[in-house]
Amino acid sequence: MPENHRLADEFTHGLLKPQATTPPKAFYDLLGSRLFEAITALEEYTPTADEHELFGSPLAQQQLRERLGDGLEVVDLGAGSCQKGIALLRALPGVECYRAVDISEDFLLESLKGMREQFKHHPTLELSAIAVDFSAGLPPQSLPAPRPDRPRLFFYPGSSIGNFTPEEARDFLADLRSAHGGCRLLVGIDLVKPKGELELAYDDPVGVTAAFNRNVLRVIRQTLGVEIDLRAWRHEARFNAVASRVEMHLVAQSHQRWAWSHRGADHVREFAEGDSIHTENSYKYTPEGFAALLAAAGWSQPTPILHPSGRYALFTATAEPPSESR
Repeated sequence: MPENHRLADEFTHGLLKPQATTPPKAFYDLLGSRLFEAITALEEYTPTADEHELFGSPLAQQQLRERLGDGLEVVDLGAGSCQKGIALLRALPGVECYRAVDISEDFLLESLKGMREQFKHHPTLELSAIAVDFSAGLPPQSLPAPRPDRPRLFFYPGSSIGNFTPEEARDFLADLRSAHGGCRLLVGIDLVKPKGELELAYDDPVGVTAAFNRNVLRVIRQTLGVEIDLRAWRHEARFNAVASRVEMHLVAQSHQRWAWSHRGADHVREFAEGDSIHTENSYKYTPEGFAALLAAAGWSQPTPILHPSGRYALFTATAEPPSESR
């Protein structure tokens, strides 16, 4: 199924729910991907800087090398600008192959071009891009067959795993382990912190996060052909302490009526003033909670490397080969 048809299905399904929702992947068209890169440079948004500091720490580098080994094939899930991949490759100079995986092909190819320039003095390093929506899983046929002498490391940085519910995260990680047995895992996770700090990170004073969130409206308009007044929607970030997650919403500032046709059916969604579209969750974990989630997904030896601030962690884990051949 072409990706635009799949996204239209997901938009239609989510917008017709009592609480309207959109899939997280809707953020990451070319413009949205660039806006997210701008978010990662904001002082208020700390996960990216904390992760970068860990990759630059000699102690963390030693721990990563001891746990992950050399001669790796790195599969970077949600690679985006590949900046996190660059940081990892500098921390682990023994990597032999890097595969950048993301949904936005144009942005991914642009990013990988810049990465090739940075590593032009390492001609033996293999670099490749794979444009795929991996949110529902990454089947083995999505990647080249692994080499027995080159351990495969799945790299899921930036706390993107927090966009899944804990149950979805567990299932995603379990499927990844079972489909690619014998692999290794390195995942970044944003940890629980004060409510005010979290809400500021997702509603920055400059308004970059607001622009990132409201860009979803443009993607809906392009995908479904809906007439949307972008000025009629306000960005809002809320911390749900009970669920331990930051929620992003687009809130209607006046009555809105959307009409569109999809797969031969006509659809209408009306929003009263104050109604919202729930566009994203970002779950926050304790180190103990995320270690338990990895264990529940079947990963062995889930172990954190904590940022000195206590705000962020890199988790390593390993998987045993599957008992049956694929």
